[in-house]
Amino acid sequence: MITLKKVDELLAQNCEVLGSLVFARDATWSFGREVPSFDFSITHRFWTYPRSKEQEQRGEEFWRRVRERIDQRLENL
Repeated sequence: MITLKKVDELLAQNCEVLGSLVFARDATWSFGREVPSFDFSITHRFWTYPRSKEQEQRGEEFWRRVRERIDQRLENL
């Protein structure tokens, strides 16, 4: 099984990759009680692989704008 950490390490080695966007969902059932329960979480993560301070700043600004647009669209749902 490959983990997200390993994927990040591989992506960071490739100079053509500037960042990644991850959407994930985790679901868990618990059957140890009288009534089964279900829990889930949704995660999104924006990650950059900067090679310079300028790239880091540009990446942070780009993802900030992306997050704003996602939040605006979620409000409309």
